[in-house]
Amino acid sequence: MTDTTLFCIPFAGGNKTLYYPMRNNLPSHIQFKPLELPGRGERFVEPALDSIDDMVDDLVNQIIKEKPGEFILLGYSLGTILAYELYYKLDQLGYRPKHMILCASAAIGCLDRNNGIEYMDDKAFKQFVKDKGGTPDEILNHEELWELVKPALKNDFLAIDYYCNKPKERQVEINLSVFVGKQDSICDNNLYKWSELTKGDVDYRFFEGDHFFINNHYKDLSEEVKLVLND
Repeated sequence: MTDTTLFCIPFAGGNKTLYYPMRNNLPSHIQFKPLELPGRGERFVEPALDSIDDMVDDLVNQIIKEKPGEFILLGYSLGTILAYELYYKLDQLGYRPKHMILCASAAIGCLDRNNGIEYMDDKAFKQFVKDKGGTPDEILNHEELWELVKPALKNDFLAIDYYCNKPKERQVEINLSVFVGKQDSICDNNLYKWSELTKGDVDYRFFEGDHFFINNHYKDLSEEVKLVLND
C-alpha cells in the first residue's frame, strides 16, 4: 500500500502534542506528521504569528520540506481555517491533499470571529479563554504559566478575528470529512455549508462532547483516516 502522510494542525493555542494519542492507532504505512506553529511547543522561543497568511506560509514550508506524495490534512478549529487556506496555497505549488478532515468548525464564511480580541485587556482575555474552554484551570489560575501560554493563544485568536472569512471563488476539489461535537455551539446552517465549498463529497459525523470532543475520540479520528485510505 502507498505511504500516506497525515499532517495535523492544532486548535488555537495548541501544539502538536495534541495529536500524539492518535499515533498508536495508525497503521505503519501512514506517516504521522503533526505540525507546530511558532510560539509554542518545540518552537516556543520563536515569536507567535498573528495572521492566517503568515501561519499558512509557515505550514507550507514545513509540508514542502517533507516532499509528500499522497497526503491528508487534518485541522481542528483554527486548524480548519489553516487547512482550507493550505489547500489552495499547496495546490498552486503542485501539492494537492487526498482528503481533508475538518473538526469543530463552522464553514468558511460562517465563522464566529468578531470577538474584539485586540481591545481586550488581560483580565477580559483570560475570561474569554476560560469561557471558550479547553485551557486547563492550572494554567488559568497560575500567573506564570498563563504568561507563558498567553502570547501564542492571543495571537491565534487575533488571527481568527483578522481573517477575511470569505470562501474562495474556486471550490475545493476533494472529499471532506467534517467532525463536530454534539454539544458544540455551531449551528447546523453554518456547519452544512461546507458542502457548498467543495466539488467533492462531505461526510458529517457527530460525537458526544463539546468543542473539544477530540479528548475522548482520538481513536475515531484514527479510524476515519483509515477509512479515507480505503476509498
